[in-house]
Amino acid sequence: MASWTTLHSSVAELPSDDELQLSPGDAIGPKDESYTVIRKLGSGGFSTVWLALKADSNLIVAVKAADADESGAKAAMDEVRFHRQLFRREDTGETEGNVARPPPLSSPIPIVRLLSTFEHLSSNGNLHHCLAFEPMDGSAWDFARKPTPLKVIKDVLRQTLVALKFLHGRGAVHGDLHPGNILTTTADVTQAHQASDEHSRVIAKLSDLGASFWACANRRWTPVPSSYRAPEQVIRSNYLDYRIDIWSFGCIMYELMCGGRQLFVTASIPGEMSPDECHVYQMVEVMGPLPEHLADCWGKFGENYNGAKSRYISSRPLTLMLGKVEGASPAADLLQRVLALDREKRPSAAEILKHPFFEEE
Repeated sequence: MASWTTLHSSVAELPSDDELQLSPGDAIGPKDESYTVIRKLGSGGFSTVWLALKADSNLIVAVKAADADESGAKAAMDEVRFHRQLFRREDTGETEGNVARPPPLSSPIPIVRLLSTFEHLSSNGNLHHCLAFEPMDGSAWDFARKPTPLKVIKDVLRQTLVALKFLHGRGAVHGDLHPGNILTTTADVTQAHQASDEHSRVIAKLSDLGASFWACANRRWTPVPSSYRAPEQVIRSNYLDYRIDIWSFGCIMYELMCGGRQLFVTASIPGEMSPDECHVYQMVEVMGPLPEHLADCWGKFGENYNGAKSRYISSRPLTLMLGKVEGASPAADLLQRVLALDREKRPSAAEILKHPFFEEE
């Protein structure tokens, strides 16, 4: 699912009839919970997102308005349900109002807070399910695209791990982890890229639980962008668990440290290799031979691995890929563990936080 903090396409797309259309100054929400639209923040697979001001409290929120079709409504209800289950009080199951009791503003859990939900009837008669979240300034993509101090990168990654530790500890899997779903906020995002002050700090929070699921749900697919898929997702070797998030985290870590360069770029060689084959071959180049149990799950890979297509494989160890970026040595050691092709060997979020890479400088 796309990040909702910014519109990433430079080409204007015609909105669908099911997409909510608003202009600055328009009201959204029922009369007893009305918001005034400030501007559009972006759009995702089944929704649009609007920066809005709550009339009776001057509270600024990000309103995620689901498309008025079956897919949009289901995605919104699934996300609300997941928030309720994730943050419910374990002792009573109590909720506040129409949403789960969210973590307080001072909460150490770095997950974007769902503040309320409501329905909005648009001028064309469409009904949109809306979720009001705390607003954020940008996303981790902002730090991948510009030179960023290693200290800031570590801080963003550390907070992401704390969120994953909480999710995984509850038996949940994010399922769509990429830089656009790690939202950030500062007084001025530009200053964070130039920050050298040891006291400057970016707040990072995990967002978009619309694709999240419980590890016991026997999932084999999630909508995470191709470049962030784990081997077991590409090969479809098993039911998915929290370790797909760990793999995605490793891809994000590499990308942030290397100025936006992705570790794995999905492509194809017409008549030779499919995008999935190319993806797996890149994994082998960086991480070494595919474990036997994974090769066995994907017959054609086993057939081609030692055959003619092996000419496309060349060694690209992580130490070489990271080059001379700051912190390359401990980063390579950590990524070697995080990006283990065998998911049984990947560390947990809690274990990653203890790695020397995250030691205070």
